[in-house]
Parts: sequence; structure tokens; C-alpha cells
Amino acid sequence: MKKRQNLILQSFGATGRTMPAPKADELAKWIQTPRPKKTDCDITTYFLERQLRAQAGFADILGCGGGFYYSRLLESIGGHKEGYVNGELYAIPDMLKADAECVKALQKTLGRNCSATPLNFVLPSPSALKLNYIFYDDIGEYYSAICEVYAKIMREQRDLGVKSHILCADLFAHDELEELSRERVFFCSPAATSRQLSNILEYQTAVAIIPSKLPVLFELMNEYEVREVCLINAKPSDFEPCLEHFDPDCIKAGGTELWQDAKTQNETKTKRQTEPETEKESAAESMTAFWKDLKENSYLMRD
Repeated sequence: MKKRQNLILQSFGATGRTMPAPKADELAKWIQTPRPKKTDCDITTYFLERQLRAQAGFADILGCGGGFYYSRLLESIGGHKEGYVNGELYAIPDMLKADAECVKALQKTLGRNCSATPLNFVLPSPSALKLNYIFYDDIGEYYSAICEVYAKIMREQRDLGVKSHILCADLFAHDELEELSRERVFFCSPAATSRQLSNILEYQTAVAIIPSKLPVLFELMNEYEVREVCLINAKPSDFEPCLEHFDPDCIKAGGTELWQDAKTQNETKTKRQTEPETEKESAAESMTAFWKDLKENSYLMRD
């Protein structure tokens, strides 16, 4: 008789560069919330904290950030203007440190289980910033410079209690994989092609992918060592094929908030416009429901 095995659920933040806007009353309440120390906060901080609250009690490994953190990163890197590098790149980590402080302070207030849960920051990779490196002589010199900035930024956040960092991109550059490969950095490209996935596996033995990419991964396992797989936004049945290649303890569930789907956002917006005001679901409530449902589906059946 098969038994249910619950899987570790890990957050990989949110996709897309925009987040659903908060209701006015939610934002007003957040602004008025007392804080343990004076720390700079803005709408990006609000989104980070909203992410954390939605995941609390559901995700076993928390993750704040994602595609929308793109603008914060650009603000925290000096030496560029309007998409062009116009000088030596350097880190301006103040707001990134403030974000880490705010999220870690909130984490301590969300209950014993949440306060003891590892917290990762999810960042768009250097290549995802799509800066024109015209200032530098060649692309290798550019990646060396920007990866040094990333290393400093990540070190500053880890010093404030962030466990590790997840770097996300549709397509990683070889230089950034080589420059930023280290123990507490995880490269994530959920819908990676075979070539892209093989590039990632040159530097790490764990992968996070969407279920439809499992056949690609299984084929690559003839060439690369893969110790752990994490399926993003999966159903219980999606985990079953993994049992032929992995021990159950090497299978995890992952979650990514899919805010980049413009069609879905428009459909949701239209639906809400036709509902009575009292029945509208806020973005915060929607995110909490997403993580609750994902946690309930994060299991596999094993002999």
C-alpha cells in the first residue's frame, strides 16, 4: 500500500517585473505599522513583506524577490544610465541592506516556525539586467565587473541573516555562471532548454524546473550528476516520474508566483471588476491562497 510523503516546499519568489498593486487600505495599514528600527521602506519593501506574509506557515524555505526586484538592483548599481554602462560599475547596497533588515525583522514576528525557516533572496541574474556594456573593452571584462558587484551585494545581505541567493534568468551567460558559482548561490531557469540546463549542471548538482522539462533532465542525467530536483508549481502526479531517478528525499516542491502572465492578469482584473466590492480578493489574499494550495499539493505517493 502506498504511503504519502510530504515534500519540502521552497519559494522561488515571483516572476515578471511588475507586482499586483495593493489596495489603498492595505497600503495605508502597512505604512502605519510600527517598526523595530528606523529603516528606509518603499513600495518594493511592501511587496517583499507581502510575499513573506503569504508564504509564512506554508513554505519550508522562504524566498523574497524575483523579477520585480529588477528595478531595485538597477538602483543599487552605480556606473550606468538609461541601459548603458558609462563608467566603472560599483555597488550602492543601502536599500538592499534595508530590504534584508525589514524582511528579517518581519520574519521574527510571524511565529516560531516561520522565524526558524531559512530565507533566500531571489535576484534577476546580471544578464537579466540587459545592460549595454559599451564602456568595457569586451563582454568578459563586463561580467567580471558586474559579478563583483553582485558578490558584494549578496555578501551584505547574508551578513544580515539571508541564508542564500537564487539567481534567475531565462538564459544564463557562461561568464556569470563561472563568476558567481559558489556554495550559497543557486542558478534557476525553470523552463531551460537542454543546452541551458546542461550549462547550469556544469556548476551545480541540483536543479529547479517546471514538470514539462523532466524528460530533458532525465536525458542529461546520462552526462551530469544530478543529486536533487525541485519541481516548480507541480501537481502530486508530476512528482511520480522522479521516483524512477531520485530517492524521495532528493525531490522537492518549488513555488513561483506567476505575475508575468499578462493574459491571466487581465482576465483576473476583468473578473474582479464584475464582482461586488465586498467579494473582491486582494493580491495579498490571492498570494496566500496560492501558497496554501501549493503546500497541500506538495507530496508524492511511495511504496
